[in-house]
Amino acid sequence: MTPKPRTFFSAFNRKTIWIVAVILLAAVGGYAYYSKVSLAAQTTDESAAQTEIVRRGDLVVSASGTGTLIANSDANFGFEASGQVTEVYVRIGDQVEAGQVLAQLDDTLPQMDYVEAQQALLELYSAASIAAVQQEIGMAQDTEYYAREWLEYLISPEVVEAEENLAIAEQKLADAKMEAKANPSDAVEQALKEKEQAVTFLAEKLDQAWAYYENEYLFENFAEYESVGRGRNARQVLVTYIDPNTGEELPEINGPSSADIAIARNNLAQAQETIREDEIYLEVLKTGVMPEGATGAKLTTLYEAQLAVEEAKSALEVMQL
Repeated sequence: MTPKPRTFFSAFNRKTIWIVAVILLAAVGGYAYYSKVSLAAQTTDESAAQTEIVRRGDLVVSASGTGTLIANSDANFGFEASGQVTEVYVRIGDQVEAGQVLAQLDDTLPQMDYVEAQQALLELYSAASIAAVQQEIGMAQDTEYYAREWLEYLISPEVVEAEENLAIAEQKLADAKMEAKANPSDAVEQALKEKEQAVTFLAEKLDQAWAYYENEYLFENFAEYESVGRGRNARQVLVTYIDPNTGEELPEINGPSSADIAIARNNLAQAQETIREDEIYLEVLKTGVMPEGATGAKLTTLYEAQLAVEEAKSALEVMQL
């Protein structure tokens, strides 16, 4: 028997043929899938890449999400007084500035108090008030004049004058001592010595005035006399007494008591103080300047009136938020 000739396909068995067929099918399928995916991606890229003409405008960016909203800063505020709210000038979300009024309480009563306080203060500065003070100064000057005359009668004009001169010299000496302590120098020391000598001299003058008062003034002004005789024969006779220690006959002197002299001094001092305070007060009313360290009932009244205006104004301001 003659053998059959071999062909290309006969060289492979069936199993090999099937393997090759599967590989070819897989390659064809993979290529087809790649072509489809690649085409789709290319189409998507072409669709996303769009062009637009450049225009001027606002860029609005927004974001959304969930969570707790926290303020950048917190502030607690409220009315410092209680009352009924009459006006609210802002709404929730409004932007406000420092010092802006947000709300208003009923300020009828505080407004009345403020007006009354202002009126009371203005009355103190009025022309009528100034005229009244000037009149009081004149009356105090009259009081001082008669108080001085009475004191001079009780202790003699010489003693009163000597006491006043010594008081002035002592005040100058006190001022000189303060100056010497604050600004020591040869000139200041010399001035201090002169003030000390003046005080010594005037103190001696006061002693002499008191000696005259005891030895002469009392007898001349306070010796007791009694009437003797009648009609044309009536006359005044000095009343005398016998000193039990010396047996000497002495005139009866009914001089002023220490209490009488103290009252007279006090009356004069009060009149002088009234004049001083009223003159300062009058100057304040005219100039509006309160001297440092100034005192007095009228100045206290003026200060309290000024304070009342300030307090009423503060009470009115707290009615706004």
